[in-house]
Amino acid sequence: MFKLTEGAAHVVAADSRTAIEDFDAAFISGMRLATNAIEGIKGAGVPAGQSQRLYKKLVESFGQLVEGRATLISAIGHLQIIHQKSNIAETDLGCPWLMGTDAPTASASMQLDRMPATQAN
Repeated sequence: MFKLTEGAAHVVAADSRTAIEDFDAAFISGMRLATNAIEGIKGAGVPAGQSQRLYKKLVESFGQLVEGRATLISAIGHLQIIHQKSNIAETDLGCPWLMGTDAPTASASMQLDRMPATQAN
């Protein structure tokens, strides 16, 4: 059993929610930028090849945001496994609940079972 302090766990849970919200806000800002950039160059005589490179870079950046968000969600899932195996497992921290295939697997949970319990900072 992991020995977590309730105060630290609440801070981590709040930071988890904020981090996901920040990724969502970045995605929204990126979409606005893309829309405004496309509208801004429309009719400006920008060659098709140059606008194509712009569109490709914008789409690549969205993909990287989505991948980063998925990785963050996976990390938060590992934090939730740690919480579930801790002395405060029954405490509702208000963590964002994870669903779907990005959640950590049972093997990740088993790996945590083998780790020695220590006091969290």
